[in-house]
Amino acid sequence: MPSFYPPTVLTSVSLLSFLDMLLQSHASPSTLVICCTREDFLQTLLSTCRSSEKDISLTSEHADTYAFTKSLFTPTIHLLATSRTINLAFTPTLTSLRAYLATYEPPLDPTGPSVTYDKPGKRTPILGILNILEVHRGTSDFSAQGISRTFASAIAAAVRSNMQLLVNELPGSEGGDEEREFQIQYSEGKPWTEQVPLLCGSLRFGDDQKIWAGRTVEIRQVVARWCRFRTLDQFKEMD
Repeated sequence: MPSFYPPTVLTSVSLLSFLDMLLQSHASPSTLVICCTREDFLQTLLSTCRSSEKDISLTSEHADTYAFTKSLFTPTIHLLATSRTINLAFTPTLTSLRAYLATYEPPLDPTGPSVTYDKPGKRTPILGILNILEVHRGTSDFSAQGISRTFASAIAAAVRSNMQLLVNELPGSEGGDEEREFQIQYSEGKPWTEQVPLLCGSLRFGDDQKIWAGRTVEIRQVVARWCRFRTLDQFKEMD
């Protein structure tokens, strides 16, 4: 009988910590859906790694990140064997993301027959999505209705594939072409506390076009109907 893994949203998790967690906690086959182009993601990953290497205030958290940064570019047998069991998909638009989720099937396990695990987050098959909110920005679906539709599709894909949905969001830049770029620094909870209108196609007004017409709701309140919010430590401790 298939297990049920509760859909989870990670909060206050940096890009490097998220990738490290995936490599350490997933079971084959797993998939990471990245909501930008491959080129943009690789450029951001490289910039993030360089920024981490320049950080001289090595607290325990920074030390772990720095150690992972070094290991990420060291092609050890363990890293090569682990990374090949994670399938990557790049969906830079909302349309491509929804189409991918609607037709998603888990990739074939390159290591052989899959194994069933009982504890979520403890070596479970993972369907991860990075920056699911950013891909809504600038579209008429940046609303409670549009975000709910996408999360419903993501959860349906995870359930029928017997995988755990794991979402991580990094705050994006505002305005123009920078709107879809990842940010290196993470502000706790910021992407999830933003207000959005209830329905798709709502209009903005005001001099800066940042005020929604009609009733709004916090994104976290919308997503909490579908997912649990967890810090990285809480996720690792889930039983």
